Amino acid sequence: MKQILDNWNQFISEQKSISRQQKLDLFAREKLDLNSIKDDKRWELIKKRAAKYTSTIQKLADSSRKVVYNTYDSTLGEKSFIAMARQKSLGGISSESTDEEILQVYKKSYLPAIKKTLDSVPVVNMSSPSLPFGKEYSEQSQKNIIDQGLEFASQASKGAGSMANGFFSFFPSAGVGYIGIVPYFLMDKQGKLDLASLRETIIEELVHAVDVTMGGTPPESSGVQPSATGEGFFANIFSGDIEKISTEKPKNIPQAFYDYLKNPKEVYAKLKRIKIELQRRGDAELFFDKDGKINLESLKQYLENPSNKERHLIIHILNIQKLGDIGDVLNQIARVSPQNVSQKTSQMA
Repeated sequence: MKQILDNWNQFISEQKSISRQQKLDLFAREKLDLNSIKDDKRWELIKKRAAKYTSTIQKLADSSRKVVYNTYDSTLGEKSFIAMARQKSLGGISSESTDEEILQVYKKSYLPAIKKTLDSVPVVNMSSPSLPFGKEYSEQSQKNIIDQGLEFASQASKGAGSMANGFFSFFPSAGVGYIGIVPYFLMDKQGKLDLASLRETIIEELVHAVDVTMGGTPPESSGVQPSATGEGFFANIFSGDIEKISTEKPKNIPQAFYDYLKNPKEVYAKLKRIKIELQRRGDAELFFDKDGKINLESLKQYLENPSNKERHLIIHILNIQKLGDIGDVLNQIARVSPQNVSQKTSQMA
């Protein structure tokens, strides 16, 4: 099997004349095991259905924007920020700042920037990409931006398919970015789209968009400024904590994939995705106390569940022996209001 895959990768790398869209399509065929001539009709069906999923992707993106924003804009979300601000070094906030002063900075600078990103970041179906930005960007420049995204998606698909489900592509010099969704890797061989996985992918990439567009380092004064490096704002803040809760490389994980999972931007987005999932569960009250802090015993059971490890690969590099530290990071990332938990539960029923 490895020899077949190596031959396939070599064949694709030799196709100098094909477009990046065609290259991504070739990798998608390989991932879906639709490589032979007799699979051509099936592949054409997959392509047509993938292109038609654009409206579905947009609907899920719009609902997910609200889900992610609500983790930042809530009473206990504000309390979490105050607690984080007192532990970390944030611009515009000193050790003498009162809770009200910290909250004013949060409401004036942070929340508007978060909302602006979540409301405006384009979500693009990479199986049939449209131009993501407005008239202030030329058609050719937008095509170039999309082309780079296609290249990234095709390169990522050489490894773990989950890495290519979606991505956030940011261009610091222009201050713009977009989320690319690759529906091929969220579909089965019959062309059916996994809506649950699509939603989780979009949520994670929206978190990436917020993190990266907020800035690479805590700003000196205003609270938020665009990233000049494409680094993550919250990821940078939590980088020390992330190192503390990570394990050494497990033997069954390739070094490159371990490095990817341990990247602070990935850890932040993936842990926040887990936090959002726990908040929206029907039994969410088991995971949070009356103050919105996470229940460590329930968290331990969740992290040790094999099915959760399969869906959240980040769990494989978390040091469960540092459960208290993992819980502390989750609490700072976004606390959950008990009222929000009960409301979400009733809405889901």
